[in-house]
Amino acid sequence: AAFLTAGGMAAQALGAPRDANPCFNEALALDAQRAETHVAQAALMLTTEDYGPAGEALAAALRRNPRHAEALVLRAQVRLASNHDLTRARDDLAAALGVNPRLASAVAQQAAV
Repeated sequence: AAFLTAGGMAAQALGAPRDANPCFNEALALDAQRAETHVAQAALMLTTEDYGPAGEALAAALRRNPRHAEALVLRAQVRLASNHDLTRARDDLAAALGVNPRLASAVAQQAAV
């Protein structure tokens, strides 16, 4: 599952999102408990503004690891973009920074809100 997730992330980085999502789906079929795969798939969905499925993937990741800092940052982005829930987005960012005070994506997002 880790190899397939890495393949999906590589495909996304190379600008091939259509190749990335099947890798993530295969990885999740092998290990549906892997939070990193859910987070990577959510990040892909955010690039296409597919907020509903991105939120579902993040919810799955956070069920496995409620303190997954990057998942919390991405969930804040979903909340801001989809329903403009500034209060809950700030809560997610604070939680992410509580886990990792130096997480650049959380610091940058917090500065933006």
